[in-house]
Amino acid sequence: MIDRIEIHERHGMWIGLVNGDIAGCARTRDAVVDILGALLRNELDDGTHDGIEAVGLTIDELAPKRSSPSTVPLPSLIDFAEAKLRVADQWLPISERRVKTQVEIVDDLCVAYEWGWEIHWRPINPDDGDPRFVNEYHFPYLADRVTGTVWLSGGTRGIRRGIIELLQKRPDELRGPYPPGKQGWLTVIDEFEKAGAFEPQNK
Repeated sequence: MIDRIEIHERHGMWIGLVNGDIAGCARTRDAVVDILGALLRNELDDGTHDGIEAVGLTIDELAPKRSSPSTVPLPSLIDFAEAKLRVADQWLPISERRVKTQVEIVDDLCVAYEWGWEIHWRPINPDDGDPRFVNEYHFPYLADRVTGTVWLSGGTRGIRRGIIELLQKRPDELRGPYPPGKQGWLTVIDEFEKAGAFEPQNK
């Protein structure tokens, strides 16, 4: 049972404690709030957090922001073809510099969602690339059909983190069914899953 949560800064690091035990530490306060929000997810969902003492933060910081989801489909600013063009223009040059050879988007690997697309790429001639990087897993990029924003996919933290960060770049009036505001991805991951953010659709 959780009775007390705390956040303190010590020697340039933020530390989160639960019942006096260290639950996590990070260089930023927001990152520690995210960790504590993930740990308290069950208590926050079922309303059993009223008796928890909070030091250095408020319980409201840990609870995912909720709003009535919009059921009206939002218009698209870009289509799949334009999404690929934007990724190719903004991000593929960075990928090419890393793998040291030309790369291209692979349509068959791309994934469509309600909010946009997961854009996958591969080296055209892997044998010409840097062997240190050319055969490693190539993280895809993300494209928001509503705003036209193209973004990273979350890296080693997983595609879900990237999707949440992409959708949190939308202004609140364009959030559609997704939670408003900007919070740590672990704090709001359940809300985004309930809203269908991680469910693939046909391109």
